[in-house]
Amino acid sequence: MTHFRNRPKANYIHEADWQELYRLTELWRSDLQFYNDDLKFLHHLIEKYFMWISRKENIDMVREIEVGLLEMDNRCGALLNRANKH
Repeated sequence: MTHFRNRPKANYIHEADWQELYRLTELWRSDLQFYNDDLKFLHHLIEKYFMWISRKENIDMVREIEVGLLEMDNRCGALLNRANKH
């Protein structure tokens, strides 16, 4: 998620009017919502195919992926809350 930033260059944030900033925020919210939906889909895939991916040799890798997904869920939810608030 470190590359998920579409901030305009220079002093755009400080010089833009409220309508332009609102449109920019709406774009960020739309991107975050898509990312959040994508994370939900990944969780669904893990649940659906858990029996096949839970083999002994894959269990550690699946656990790492699940922990990463949960962390991304939390970060995405926090960003969505902050975007909605502002």
